[in-house]
Amino acid sequence: MVTIKINDKDYNFVFNANTSELYYQVFGEDLFELSVKSNEDKTLFLKRSRLQKLAFIGYKQAQKPVRELAGRLSLVQYLEWAEQFDSNTFEDKDVITELVSAWRGSFQVTAEEKNPDSQQ
Repeated sequence: MVTIKINDKDYNFVFNANTSELYYQVFGEDLFELSVKSNEDKTLFLKRSRLQKLAFIGYKQAQKPVRELAGRLSLVQYLEWAEQFDSNTFEDKDVITELVSAWRGSFQVTAEEKNPDSQQ
């Protein structure tokens, strides 16, 4: 769990492997966009317009276990949550940096290599 200050208020967020799936269930779109410039140059990226939606999912994941969220989050809940923020809150450089850093932190590999010298 990570705590981020937004508009002088602390919010807890959790990002993990379920984040993308919950995002899709609520918003009906993939969290990532795929940019393909060539066969060798393929990049996944997060559109800035999706940051507030990502924050909502992470906030909800910090509140309840996934069994209470899957299939139960709605667009209306997102809109009600978003009402508390100014339209430019998720355009703030510090908010963007902290949210993206927390979200990207969920990609960290935590498993140790069992036998790095073995041939597979």
